[in-house]
Amino acid sequence: MLLCSPDEHASTVRVKKPLPPSFMVLLVGLLAVLPACGEQPGDSCQLGLERCGPLPGDGPPQTWSATGSLGAVRTGHTATLLTDGRVLVVGGVKPGLADATAEVYDPRTGTWSPTSSLATGRVYHTATRLLDGKVLVAGGQHLTDGSGGPGPAIPATAEVYDPAKGTWSLTGSLSMGRIEHTATLLPDGKVLVTGGVGEDTNASEGAEVYEPRTGTWSPTGPLSVERTTHAAVLLPNGKVLVAGGFSGDPTQGSTAEVYDPGTNTWSLTGSLARYHGADLAATLLADGKVLVTGGLDAYGGGSGTSPYLTTTEVYDPGTGTWSSTTGGLAAGRIKHTATLLQNGKVLVAGGHGGVITAEVYEPGTGTWSPTDNLSAPRADHTATLLPNGKVLVTGGSFLATTELYTP
Repeated sequence: MLLCSPDEHASTVRVKKPLPPSFMVLLVGLLAVLPACGEQPGDSCQLGLERCGPLPGDGPPQTWSATGSLGAVRTGHTATLLTDGRVLVVGGVKPGLADATAEVYDPRTGTWSPTSSLATGRVYHTATRLLDGKVLVAGGQHLTDGSGGPGPAIPATAEVYDPAKGTWSLTGSLSMGRIEHTATLLPDGKVLVTGGVGEDTNASEGAEVYEPRTGTWSPTGPLSVERTTHAAVLLPNGKVLVAGGFSGDPTQGSTAEVYDPGTNTWSLTGSLARYHGADLAATLLADGKVLVTGGLDAYGGGSGTSPYLTTTEVYDPGTGTWSSTTGGLAAGRIKHTATLLQNGKVLVAGGHGGVITAEVYEPGTGTWSPTDNLSAPRADHTATLLPNGKVLVTGGSFLATTELYTP
């Protein structure tokens, strides 16, 4: 039986005297519990030994590699890391209607398997893993082309997924239907939902909190300005930063505000250096600051002739101020992803307008550097940091393909 182990076995070791019986008992026990190389391809040997073989999607550093494809094309869907390391993908758009199906990715095999479907098809909804490991899905658009069908185009309903059973159950409804809103898990296990667009097609200044123990929603104080396609990040102090977004008022798109769960109220903080508008991304850095990337400047023009911004800024919760990074993105981006890597850097990938490139932000220097391109342009895709440090990117731009980034 060949054990997975470091390459020390390449050297010959001469034993001058017999090993003690106690050591031989330990070795026999170890042999009994460790898998042999080749017995479980793709799994990792335990106890710190090297794994038997390559995992699905293994590749050289700073490269993308293909992994299993989704069961359906998806755009505007959600992807949520489950407590067991698998990834739940929910909803998205298909021709004419939002998709109600869901599927689960297993990093050990690189494959997807279907799970039970939502009660309502959804696109541009939110999905939040709760403290008990279940997943709350809220809002989203049901119809995408106005062709008719059951239920409202923007339902207020919410559902909870139980990974242990693979089933969905309805929970309390939002106060209003919402799409392009945000949902943030609070330290006490509640979920804060902010802004978005309702049935009246106007951006909302409303916010509400979900209580998992009762399955009910309650309002917070209103945002200072209505927002949709904005960004929200939980800060290390337990408060929530909301920044940018489209409000219909060009004087308000650069504003930011902070929610205090202790008082259930909002307060303005320092404004961004410029209007970041719709579909920006915000990422909490390892030092507690927040990086904002890209966005759509529909009023003042973006980067060059494009309304898509290359601008990136960093928020310091300690001072409540923003500062520009040393360099900007190489390409203007909206509907992209921005993922904090285990090494503290941030991977930005894709974006609307056929963007196939990806780049990495180094917080220590405030600079950006290019990395390997995606296999195809993607927008409205998802990016999920896996426990092994890789990043799983799924769908977007009506694709069913998925790929893994190795930092």
